[in-house]
Amino acid sequence: MDDIVYSFKIMGLKKIPSFNGLNDVIISVDFIVSAEITGLPKFEWALGDVPVDIPTNVENFKLFSELTEEDIIGWVQNSQPIAHVKDNLRRSINEHFANKQYVAWDNRPSFLETGEVIEP
Repeated sequence: MDDIVYSFKIMGLKKIPSFNGLNDVIISVDFIVSAEITGLPKFEWALGDVPVDIPTNVENFKLFSELTEEDIIGWVQNSQPIAHVKDNLRRSINEHFANKQYVAWDNRPSFLETGEVIEP
């Protein structure tokens, strides 16, 4: 399914006090990524952490106090492990739909509050 929307939330940062004259150097990002299809009640999520490349010089270093959430989410989105995480989330969503475990919110029977169809 190509209409999967991924959302990232930063849960924590791991940093070291100093490295090669740089202060407060982030070395890892803890995150949650969720995958959902607009209009459908089914979504998947994954929790993980990714290492951050330590800058080799001052020109490539952004001060900790100047970092934004967008900066950090960009690091996560551009990391190698994320492609694998997205593939797993996509596969999980596709398996749920292939097994017909869920129906679209607007097409659910009126007695279903959540839109979830439970099969024996």
